[in-house]
Amino acid sequence: MRKTGRLIENDLALRIAPKMVKKTPRRAAGKSALWLICFALASQSLSATLFAQLRNWRTFTNTRAINQLLSHENHIFAATTGGLLVFDQNAQTFATYTNAEGLATNNATAVAIDRRGKIWIALSDGKVNLLDPATGDIDLLVFDQQRSFTINDFFAAGDTMYIAFDFGVGEYRLDRNELKETYQQLGLGFSPGIEATSLLLHDGTLYAGTAQGLATASLAFPNLKAPQSWNNVTASNGLPAGTITDLVVLNDAVVVATGTGIAMRADDNWTIVSDNLPDRNVKALAVDGTGLLAATPFAIYRTDDSSNWRRLDGFPGEPNDVIAANGTVW
Repeated sequence: MRKTGRLIENDLALRIAPKMVKKTPRRAAGKSALWLICFALASQSLSATLFAQLRNWRTFTNTRAINQLLSHENHIFAATTGGLLVFDQNAQTFATYTNAEGLATNNATAVAIDRRGKIWIALSDGKVNLLDPATGDIDLLVFDQQRSFTINDFFAAGDTMYIAFDFGVGEYRLDRNELKETYQQLGLGFSPGIEATSLLLHDGTLYAGTAQGLATASLAFPNLKAPQSWNNVTASNGLPAGTITDLVVLNDAVVVATGTGIAMRADDNWTIVSDNLPDRNVKALAVDGTGLLAATPFAIYRTDDSSNWRRLDGFPGEPNDVIAANGTVW
């Protein structure tokens, strides 16, 4: 596994302090020189041995706590608290990426793929590692070296990667390798700097989930930094109360999940579709054909008519996310 360690943005300035040199008295020069030669040879041998051992070190982490899942070309990528876990469905093998393989830290909060095929791995301090699955190269993307923050979600759209920050929404341009804009005022009805929890782009409209409801903005507007460019949708408009946890599209309709239920948009109206869901504390959604999947703290449920829900077997533990890929629910 080769890691480049390349910093894409905001290169760090490294300052190296000058070495202090202590002169050796002439009368002890012969003995000192001999002692230094012996010490250097011993240090070189010891350093070579230690380097060979360090090169073989690995970091063993717990990857059972999954924050987000991604499916791409028969591979399942899982952002976990112990790094990035990758499952090859064809070979039936697992691979783990941690700080030993080149990640900046081990706690991954979100994962996505861009149009170039690079895997975006959000880390708990706000940095992002970019993994090239073809070569194994890992680059580091830094948005702000002065502070840490949380990235909750990504949404890829062509040359743009939208980022759900804990202070708003970011728009990263792949063609420029830069964070073009950050939108911190997501409507007049929401608090400035509100945390974006999930993202979706559908029919030219950007959707951002928050703790106060849903913020939507048409990409036809030239300036999304203006709060007037955003509309705010809350429980008063038909959404279930609580923080929005996920956004998906089912049969061309936007579906919103919160900690108290699920709503679907149809003809500019929002309809609750979780009345018969046994557990309405929904943590994630996924679409499987014409069916809708909902992950709750202790189970995964499915509906094919947006009304009747059935529990799926074989999902122990506490799922934080759910996806459907190649006929299998993960």
